[in-house]
Amino acid sequence: MKSKLFNRIATELSDSEKLSRAIEARNPIQKRHKQEGYAPPETELQQSLASLWAEFLRVDCVGLDDNFFELGGHSLLAMQIGFQVREKFTVEFSLEAFLMTPVLRAQSEHIERMLLGRASERELEHLLEEIEEEDADANSSGSPGGNRLRNGE
Repeated sequence: MKSKLFNRIATELSDSEKLSRAIEARNPIQKRHKQEGYAPPETELQQSLASLWAEFLRVDCVGLDDNFFELGGHSLLAMQIGFQVREKFTVEFSLEAFLMTPVLRAQSEHIERMLLGRASERELEHLLEEIEEEDADANSSGSPGGNRLRNGE
């Protein structure tokens, strides 16, 4: 009788999809009330990272100043998120780097520095040109006085 039970347990545990579904069923998504001082993610990278955290931590929202471990995170989840970061942003994001930056804001800044560090000079020049064009468009679509101030009139 015991051997049948052990065989069934071993079979169930070897099916990762069934195991994941069972774990998810026992851990529903936690609703968090956005506490005072909540800072929502602003950039695309921050929003993407917050979504990853929310998915793996099974919470409905993650703010910039949230701490991974205070939200219930642990090293196995950190490794899984680190793998997803590598896949999504094509940067090497080690478990050590994750553990050294457990707050979303610090983690997103770390990833941004890694992305900038691997960008070529040509790519950075192109980004600066795009920013300058957007600034010029924003200034020219503003009030007529804005152009005179810029042109020294």
